[in-house]
Amino acid sequence: MPKHTRSSLEQLVSRGESLERFDLRGLNLAGAALAHAKLTRAELDGTNFESADLRNADASKASLREAYLVSANLQNAIFTKADMDGANLSGANLSGADLSRADLEGANFEGANLSGAKLRYAQLDSANFAGADLSSALLTHADLSYASLIGVRGAAADFRRAQLRGAKLQDADFADALFDEADASELEATGVSFVRARLSDVDFGSANLMKVDFSDADLRRSLFRGTLLSQVCFTGARVYGLDSSRHRLDGVVADWVETAREDTTSHPQELWLWMESLLGEERVQGAESNQLVSVEVAPRTQTRMRYVGKGDVLKNAVLEFGAGADIAIDGHLEGCHIRLASDAHLRIGETGQLIGCQIVGGLIEIQGLFLERERCGLVFPKQLLVSQSGAVDTTIEQPMGHTRIGFERGCRLRLRIQNPDEDSATARRATRQMGGVQ
Repeated sequence: MPKHTRSSLEQLVSRGESLERFDLRGLNLAGAALAHAKLTRAELDGTNFESADLRNADASKASLREAYLVSANLQNAIFTKADMDGANLSGANLSGADLSRADLEGANFEGANLSGAKLRYAQLDSANFAGADLSSALLTHADLSYASLIGVRGAAADFRRAQLRGAKLQDADFADALFDEADASELEATGVSFVRARLSDVDFGSANLMKVDFSDADLRRSLFRGTLLSQVCFTGARVYGLDSSRHRLDGVVADWVETAREDTTSHPQELWLWMESLLGEERVQGAESNQLVSVEVAPRTQTRMRYVGKGDVLKNAVLEFGAGADIAIDGHLEGCHIRLASDAHLRIGETGQLIGCQIVGGLIEIQGLFLERERCGLVFPKQLLVSQSGAVDTTIEQPMGHTRIGFERGCRLRLRIQNPDEDSATARRATRQMGGVQ
């Protein structure tokens, strides 16, 4: 067979002739016009296709190991079951291309356009997708273990049942994407948006998630075992059945969450019940580090401990605590309404901050900051103690009986006292009913 050249191959393709099983290994075909080429089962290892036109080409089952396809036009091309181990596709146009079941281990897709591409069951472990466009791409069952997805645009992409173990995601956008039943264990994600994404039954075990946005995402039945959550936003997320045991937590933001089993409405007030399962019944400071850790405690029949730790954030939540409850807050609460049974004890620690919140009833101890200037912040407390490190600026409404108030020297206290009036009827009814709240 005569030696092929770029010109001779272009002529064959222009006449519609097949290049099936052709041996073109190592050829320099940079800039070649090979649109609609029939390259099934061709030998193309190490071939230079830089900036070549391979639109609608069929290279299924071809061997393109270490092939150089930088900036090539591969729009709607077919590479199903092709061996593209180590191929360089940086800057290539692969929009609409079909790479299903292709071996792309270690391939370079940096800056490539893969919008609408099909990569079902593709082998993509250790591949580099930095800056690539994966919007609306189909990657179901794909293996992306230890792949780099830095700066990826993956809106509405489909990663259902994909393998993402150990993958690195940074400054990436996966809004409205599908990840149901994906394996995201040991995932490294920083500054990633999963807004409105579907992530039900995803395994985030031992993953590190920092500044990740799960707003309005579906996280039902997902696993967060041993996961580091740092400055993660769950506002509006669906969290029914979420398993967060043995997690590591450093700041969670959630204005409200959806805790219903199915796609039905539920009340934002259920936020606390979910946060309780996320935080665990108690958390303690690590003996040798600043890392907050979870501990298991023996069941208790009376006192029920609730804890919001350093860095944790709750906004616009309605929280209720019944008889014997013991609540400690070292985090940040904003715009929350807290109702306490008469013997429930609420302690705001030195790092705790309650801004724009209202507390009804209970035994209150303030070592941190309580600030509510716009309305009555403390309604019918049975006891108010302010320590030396505490700061309070609010209005207190006393019950008909006595309120025990104590403060240490050095505290900052600005307290306006008002008598009960008709406007407080709702609060009084709520306080009388608190004995039945569990």
